Amino acid sequence: MRPTTALLSLAIATTIRALPAPAPPSAAAALDIKNISYWGSACPTSGLSATLGAVDNTTGLAPLSFELANFLPALGSFGSSLRMCSIVSFVSVSSGWTVSVNSKGTNARGRADVPGNATMYLRSSYAFASSAEVQSVNMLDVPGPLTGPFAKLLAPSAGDKGIVAPCGGGELDIEFQARAVENDGVKEMAEGVWTGRAVNETSWVLSTDVQVVRC
Repeated sequence: MRPTTALLSLAIATTIRALPAPAPPSAAAALDIKNISYWGSACPTSGLSATLGAVDNTTGLAPLSFELANFLPALGSFGSSLRMCSIVSFVSVSSGWTVSVNSKGTNARGRADVPGNATMYLRSSYAFASSAEVQSVNMLDVPGPLTGPFAKLLAPSAGDKGIVAPCGGGELDIEFQARAVENDGVKEMAEGVWTGRAVNETSWVLSTDVQVVRC
């Protein structure tokens, strides 16, 4: 997946398929993520860092986290308030193994500053380029007021058990979105009031799970 003039898709159908049964990974099933590129208002140049944790030898699970420097949205309309980050990466494992991603949803953590007359909309989507029509999408709508530290799970929709890579891994495409939209007919705060925040106030961490499984 590469950037186009229309990076945002407001309605993407999620196709569900069954995951293979997890198997305890061997030491040879080396999990790695590399060749990461990214773009978007939520992750400007040098505005993203990625962390892949160690694989649990019992469950095969490893945490995958992205810190986005500018994810906190400015209050505005549904379109103008958008903060978005598109990420392209390559996930690899040893021969005979594959990975499932986002079977448990996305954890979002950062600082929220949403007035009582607004709602924050969070969205994450994951797909492997080899089967881009199969996506795992999480969404969460959070009404204000919200002030200070924020941590919530963007839970999978019913039946969504994540996505599965080809054997050995493949290109993983991820998109994160955040908006803060003023509720209709309620005026308490001018648009753009959140612009100019310090980096430590606008950065968020989005985390999901990667599971090593047998092909």
